[in-house]
Amino acid sequence: MSYEPDYQRFIRDSVELHCVAGPDGKFRWVNGAWLDTLGWDQATLLSTPFLELIHPDDRESTLHELQRLDAGSATIGFRNRYRCRDGTWRWLEWFARPDGEVIYATARDVTELTEVRRLNARRLQSLEVAEELTHTGNWRLDLAGGTAEWSPQVYRIYGRDPAEGPPALAEGVDAYHPDDRHLVAACVSRAMETGQGFEFRARLLQPGGGTRLVHSVGRAELRAGTDEVIAIFGVFRDVTEDTQLREMNEQLEQFNYVVSHDLVEPLRTIRSHLGLLEELAGDRLEPGERRFLTYAVEGAARAQTLIDDLLTYTRLGQRGEPCEIDMSQLVDEIVDDLRARVDAEGATVEVAKLPWVTAEATPLRQIIGNLLSNALKFHREDTPPRIQVDAVSAPGQWRVSIRDNGIGIEADHLDKIFHPFQSLHPRGTHEGNGIGLSIVRRAAQQLGGRIEVESTPGVGSTFSFTLPRAH
Repeated sequence: MSYEPDYQRFIRDSVELHCVAGPDGKFRWVNGAWLDTLGWDQATLLSTPFLELIHPDDRESTLHELQRLDAGSATIGFRNRYRCRDGTWRWLEWFARPDGEVIYATARDVTELTEVRRLNARRLQSLEVAEELTHTGNWRLDLAGGTAEWSPQVYRIYGRDPAEGPPALAEGVDAYHPDDRHLVAACVSRAMETGQGFEFRARLLQPGGGTRLVHSVGRAELRAGTDEVIAIFGVFRDVTEDTQLREMNEQLEQFNYVVSHDLVEPLRTIRSHLGLLEELAGDRLEPGERRFLTYAVEGAARAQTLIDDLLTYTRLGQRGEPCEIDMSQLVDEIVDDLRARVDAEGATVEVAKLPWVTAEATPLRQIIGNLLSNALKFHREDTPPRIQVDAVSAPGQWRVSIRDNGIGIEADHLDKIFHPFQSLHPRGTHEGNGIGLSIVRRAAQQLGGRIEVESTPGVGSTFSFTLPRAH
């Protein structure tokens, strides 16, 4: 039995927007989808020039498209925005053809699709910026079609002109150092054959000479419901500078440690002999001679403190295992270690309820110990130190603050105090060698946080450091 469809009813009841427009710039006929989509009644749609319903920013392009239709061309995929009765705007995608004085057209509502595309475009733009900042690119190889896709950063790392497109797979492997090609080829082949992911570091030869060290991670894409590999994809990062910087830091830390360690024994010998000389001389030294001997003893003691601090500074680069730490208990222990100074200065230390954290114990103890010691050291005359320790929760982290009522720090010096050997006071007025806050900053960085200071001269300072929450 044959069935002859009712075409007029089909068009009238279609979910797509069908219409006929006349040369006067008005619709002569619209189907029900127009009313459902825009909310206007049929009388309004037929009596209002359609340009008045179009977004002002889209009217010029719409007029241009109407001129093309007037010249006999068809419209395929043109988009503009129409105003709804509630004041919102809907994106319509047009397909139209002229027929004498009238235009027969069909439009579909692509508002959600347009917003998705815009969102994807913004995400892609953000991704490109992130890739540029981190020297990371992404790639994809379609096995069925043999086509490859590279992001801009992959071209930059390879030193290849994007206009040339990605190279063939064999050519891409040949761009690696001869000693690394077998590794790269084996990883890619295994992923293509078995679907096994891979990760490697290899040297990439640059077209103009030179070598870059790259870190690549790849995964396989399988056909739905099967084990068939249809594509491999991954990320590709230039780690040349990171590796060089890490090696330089490791060498510098090792050098500092060796030098500092090798100075310890000779310095101990010097201090021992100076002490022995002072003991043997007794009261036979003249005041001037005793003064010079005192200078030597004090200088040796300062040198010993400096070396100890340098050793502490270099050891901070050695990572330990994070553990659960009760910060309230840790602060109490540190205050007990400083009890003699606390009592001598008549200081008050107020500790609020502090959280448990997951962190390396040594750098955390270094931060709190140095900050409490400084708060005791740099206090105002005739004003007993008052120190407050508290912590507040912030998104993804804890913010721990140590507040004092000490001498404060001038605003011009706030950026300098965390640099090594930046003592703001004349020698002899306060003990120390200007490396304590450098240790604090490095320890905070090792824990994945940062250190900040707010200070008012003559009122006091607040040092705050952040600790990431455990995942």
